[in-house]
Amino acid sequence: MTVMKKFGNRLKTKTSNWFHSYAQGSKIHYLQETLRQSQITNDYLMSLWLQGRPAHPNPLTTFGAKYFSQSDEDGILIEILRRLGLRTGTCVEIGCGDGLENNTLILLAQGWRSVWIDATDLAFDPQSNPALLAHLKEFVTAENIPSLVWRGLSSLQSETVDVLSVDIDGNDGYIAAALLNVGFEPGVIVIETNEVLPPPIRFQ
Repeated sequence: MTVMKKFGNRLKTKTSNWFHSYAQGSKIHYLQETLRQSQITNDYLMSLWLQGRPAHPNPLTTFGAKYFSQSDEDGILIEILRRLGLRTGTCVEIGCGDGLENNTLILLAQGWRSVWIDATDLAFDPQSNPALLAHLKEFVTAENIPSLVWRGLSSLQSETVDVLSVDIDGNDGYIAAALLNVGFEPGVIVIETNEVLPPPIRFQ
């Protein structure tokens, strides 16, 4: 059994236990089945991809793996954190969606304190484990994001952001800049870019 497969199995078990411990009723059964089906599909596709993946100039791509992220962000983020020696901490995800597919669910499953901000509801009860997860249902702007993040951190009794993820399909750069400008210094920043519309094209 490969190291990646062993890690995946441990992660699946830990995530399953987390949901079992902090959620009840039919909704958790739905989440469990959704997670099981997605993991089966992901494992199969990853096995095919790894067999034929060509060499790439960026060595981090060899660690790409999808567990809860949209693409390979999970595996790459885990490897970056390993190299930085960050085993636990506080992460902030702006644009977390319904909580079933994003960049920091994998960290939450590993015991990281997580602040999630999005204008939509989560697919599970955000109060399931308030010591680890602070969910703010808010529409974010560059003006209000610092206060929203501080509110989330305060509820988790944390003052720092170790990982910042921004994916809101819009003014991602302005949101990230607003947080950096008020003194946040995350060790890792994950931010969506649009490679279809290259500089100097700008939309107001």
